[in-house]
Amino acid sequence: MNGTWELVSAELGGMKLPDEVVKSLTLVMKDGKYTLKSPGPDDTGTVKIDPTKKPKELDVTGLEGPNKGKSFPAIYELDGDSLKVCYDLDGKKRPTEFKSTADTKQFFATYKRKKG
Repeated sequence: MNGTWELVSAELGGMKLPDEVVKSLTLVMKDGKYTLKSPGPDDTGTVKIDPTKKPKELDVTGLEGPNKGKSFPAIYELDGDSLKVCYDLDGKKRPTEFKSTADTKQFFATYKRKKG
């Protein structure tokens, strides 16, 4: 999962994020660390993956930026240059499906690996 990932689409609480927001976010992952680059302050932290679970699990812990001190359980699916992640932004319960519904803080994101 190391690499630079461009956000292709995202939903929070069942609502699609506007294209201008989606296009402004880039995720960089390397050696268990992440940086979410955005127009505001960058969000950095650690990523722990468990590819043995079904669905595969991911735990994100913010170290600097807007999510400092927060942890988000998530699930992921990596298919070549496409990465789908569903996070629980409440930090309480790992999602079980790749979807975001109203009345939840589930954030469903689809990324595409940036070439070069």
